[in-house]
Amino acid sequence: MPLGKTLYSNANIFDGNTIHPNYSLAISDGRIMGFGQSSDFESSYFDHTIDCQGKLITESFIDSHSHILSYASNLTKPHINYQSIKSKSDLINQIENIVKSSREYWIKIYGLQMQDRQIYINKTDLDEISNEVPIVIYLDSLHGNLLNSKALEIIGVTEYTNEPTGITFDRQVQNGKLSGYIFEGDQLIDEYMPKSSSSDLKKSLDKILNLYQQNGYSIINDASITNDLLKFQFLSSIGSNKPEFPKIIFMPGYSNLHEFSREELFYKSSIGSLSLGHCKIMLTASSGQCVPDIETLSAQVNKSHMAGFPVAIHAVDNLSVKAAIKAISMNPFENDRIEHASELFDEDIENIKNNNINVSTHPSFIYERGDLYLKEKNPEYINSLYRIGSLINSGITVGYSSDAPVSSINPLIGMYANFTRTTRLGEILNSAEKVCIQSTLKMLTEHNKTLTSVNSERAIQIGENSKMLLIDIDINNIDSKYLNNINPPIKWIN
Repeated sequence: MPLGKTLYSNANIFDGNTIHPNYSLAISDGRIMGFGQSSDFESSYFDHTIDCQGKLITESFIDSHSHILSYASNLTKPHINYQSIKSKSDLINQIENIVKSSREYWIKIYGLQMQDRQIYINKTDLDEISNEVPIVIYLDSLHGNLLNSKALEIIGVTEYTNEPTGITFDRQVQNGKLSGYIFEGDQLIDEYMPKSSSSDLKKSLDKILNLYQQNGYSIINDASITNDLLKFQFLSSIGSNKPEFPKIIFMPGYSNLHEFSREELFYKSSIGSLSLGHCKIMLTASSGQCVPDIETLSAQVNKSHMAGFPVAIHAVDNLSVKAAIKAISMNPFENDRIEHASELFDEDIENIKNNNINVSTHPSFIYERGDLYLKEKNPEYINSLYRIGSLINSGITVGYSSDAPVSSINPLIGMYANFTRTTRLGEILNSAEKVCIQSTLKMLTEHNKTLTSVNSERAIQIGENSKMLLIDIDINNIDSKYLNNINPPIKWIN
């Protein structure tokens, strides 16, 4: 940013509530002097005048749900490249090449997709590649893994092993034997996996935080269910010395909440730029019924509240969403929220509103996964997906999340997806749920301030050193050329 007095003229300025066309923003030594119609400012008064030519100016963004430690951990690991995969044999050959080229004993691979049944694989396929070394492939959702027989043997899972609470051992329909897929089993698997060195993890974290900064984020929430005291202490011990990097809000996993209470660390407790957020509770229906059941879930919500933490309940499918609403309604508390809420019907939206529940969801999934959703050919299911427009129109506070590394951190993808409801292949997913750019900006800023209990003052405060962004987009027509770019046209003003 230029020193002295600088005028950013002819911009579309978002003030936290409204986009003002043909406005100007005046900055002096990093502090806001004023903003208003461009005709109200005399450019000769300023040391520098920058003609924004209709570009967008907004405050910086908040990501209400991501997985930065997972992002950092898998940054250097091989990923499956689906652009070169047309068949099951292509997928198997790619995995086999990764295994053969690896110098590690435990083979970790990321990005397996389960949606296309034509290229579905299981542990039998992995065993044919190798049954000498353990292979673990992480699903692109990060909520499941595919293991070969060697890996299952090492972690102690056999055909007769009882499923731990909340973990699903998938079985083959034709014979009832283990398929090799384990859902929500990270804590079980991680116990046996070699850990990345602190120095390697720190280098990866620096790269991740730099990416977030380049994408306009000043605050990010780590919402991983495995978040524990050791991870919190690790993040606090390597606090970045780069002030431009985003602040981190760390959401403790419910099973580890007692560790924080024991150390007298509570909601909003902070160490440097790291602070504690909501208690993360995992709720799934991968086995066909909700785990945990409603009584256990309600008890977990109540215990979190007793410890002073609002809850963030992971609930993707409609069965889980209904259970999350019920559990929260039985234990009223300020600022509880549901993560994802991907499948909603009218009665769910009404119940979310009536119980003052907030929602954190990820519009980018419309673009990135919409084509897979549309393969279902079920109108009722398709019309239930990502009903962001209906949520906002009902007056519910809806925050924007990337869910990275599951989805891209590029915020322009979510803006485009919300505005057009267009998938990667150009199809339309439930056009009735379109959301204007202004509302998406609210999701990224003001709504996420509410969700994360960040100071809710408006972005543009005279005399304040607000963190502002200059984004080279047409607010009426986001160019799709920016959607595959990890570094979108975003610049920091101060």
